[in-house]
Amino acid sequence: MCPQILFITMKHLKLLSTIGFVLLTVMNATAQTTPEQEVIAYIVKSTIFPEPNIRFLERLDKQIKENPGDTAKINLRKKYLKFYSSEKNVNPIILITETSFPFKKDSSFVEESKKFPSFDLKAYDDLIEKNKKSIIIQPIKELGSKSIIIQPIKELGSNVIYVTHLESNWILKGGTEDGWANYRKQYGRKPTIILSRPGFNETKDKAIIYCGSSSGPRSGFGYFITLEKVNRKWIRIKNFSYYDV
Repeated sequence: MCPQILFITMKHLKLLSTIGFVLLTVMNATAQTTPEQEVIAYIVKSTIFPEPNIRFLERLDKQIKENPGDTAKINLRKKYLKFYSSEKNVNPIILITETSFPFKKDSSFVEESKKFPSFDLKAYDDLIEKNKKSIIIQPIKELGSKSIIIQPIKELGSNVIYVTHLESNWILKGGTEDGWANYRKQYGRKPTIILSRPGFNETKDKAIIYCGSSSGPRSGFGYFITLEKVNRKWIRIKNFSYYDV
């Protein structure tokens, strides 16, 4: 590619990124958080700061209550919570700012997924319908954020870096080996996360969302996440993929 063309491309890309990111920030400051953005924000935060599995803790607590002298279970619970409270247990990510994944309803997948108690058919149908159109993900205030094109890499200190599809495609160069080498130079081992829009049941206390993660040409995977709203807060219930059903 001609150097002049590359310079113009980068100049325009930076301008577009700056405008887009400013618009996102203004949107976040003025718009009321929707249930969709609420679920997306929770998924992003719980991906960066992994949470203990509440169902596992409930089972463990029940076993300890039935047998208070079970020191092995008591110590397991302490170690489990200590791991999740550790400052080292942080996974910075690259987040694509637009939702993706248009889905087609898969009847065999639905039938097999019914074996998971947290799978809600209404929520799944809503996910199919909503993802016919993408939305922009609002910046998450608690995490801080920077755009990769606006700021030099050495200045990036936040746990989430917002990247548009345009920026991602430019960095990856279409997913070639050179593109992934470029990705490694820019991001290191941080995974790129791309999310679908969440689907909800009728009472909006159960949800399902799809999450894709990739940090290399052979290290990508995707999975559904079922969630429930408990005491006004969303919690992950189960992660599962097409291969689990």
